[in-house]
Amino acid sequence: MRPLLILLSTLALQAQPYATNLNNPRGLAFGNGNQLFVAEAGTGGANDTIGICPEQIPFPLGPATGGLTGRVSRITPSGNRHTVTDNLPSTQTSALTGNEVFGVTAVATHSNDVYVLVAAGCTKGNLNQPSALYKVEPNGRRTRIADLSAYYRAHPPAILDGDHDPDGVPYALLRKNGDWYILNANHGVLDKVASNGTITRVTDLTPQYGHITPTTMAEGKDGNIYIANVGRVPHLDGQSILIKIDRNGTASTVAYGLTNVLGLAVDCRGKFYALETATGSTGAPPFFAKSTGRVVTLNNGTWNPITTGLNMPTGMTIGPNGNLFISHRGHGFSNLPGQGEILTLPLQGCR
Repeated sequence: MRPLLILLSTLALQAQPYATNLNNPRGLAFGNGNQLFVAEAGTGGANDTIGICPEQIPFPLGPATGGLTGRVSRITPSGNRHTVTDNLPSTQTSALTGNEVFGVTAVATHSNDVYVLVAAGCTKGNLNQPSALYKVEPNGRRTRIADLSAYYRAHPPAILDGDHDPDGVPYALLRKNGDWYILNANHGVLDKVASNGTITRVTDLTPQYGHITPTTMAEGKDGNIYIANVGRVPHLDGQSILIKIDRNGTASTVAYGLTNVLGLAVDCRGKFYALETATGSTGAPPFFAKSTGRVVTLNNGTWNPITTGLNMPTGMTIGPNGNLFISHRGHGFSNLPGQGEILTLPLQGCR
């Protein structure tokens, strides 16, 4: 581990390795016994749905191919990995765009169960595997709670553009007042799934904001939901924002100046932390430069970095010990297995 420690110290000031050998890790959540659950998008697959689906991810990002390589892992406090559930849908884009991977995007815990959010569907090379919310019981039994693809196809956003994926890209999951809130990055909508699987729309951001690709959310100390986004191509610095969704579903911008946000967390004091996957875009493909990610925190309306040099981070949560946990090397590394890892970053004031 010593060479890894030396390498990571150059990538992320103050951050330390917590777990390794993950496959495109995304969302994180803690459960009983300080166990960390990791959503792993997987390594894609070779199955295509060309000629089967009326839609496919368009060139040059597509055509996409799919497989069942996604999984959820449980990381013990000592850093050991165990599989919670696997054989979940995973998708890779074309080789021209680096075989970028979609799949299991978020995970959450409630009682002894684990809830898993998957971005899939026929458009992504996964026939009969829709975008969905699943429940995994302690015995490993997996149940589909909601078919999100069906809902998205029946309830598209108000404003569509050339990037519209009918199966959606559900990317963030939040439990609040007994319901599950799901943020669809591609459609720009926030939906609510009740315990019986009924889905309702909370808000559609497209009339107010356009196609801003909202990717992450967290509940604030005031009980409102806060959302951040990746923003529009070419992903220039400072184009992402922090949005508040109040109890009526009304959206309002509360902070500017973010860049390519894939993670959002609120600490015990109500302090916001945002995970920027990459900064410093030149405005030309591939837009996201490696080892330019960072964590920033909001102070008096300004976002200040607390760690820099992160390499394509994709998810973030605050652990029971008050520290940040970050999915690292979570995208931009093709579909090769075992390249992802989890870092931990100490915070002050919430222990």
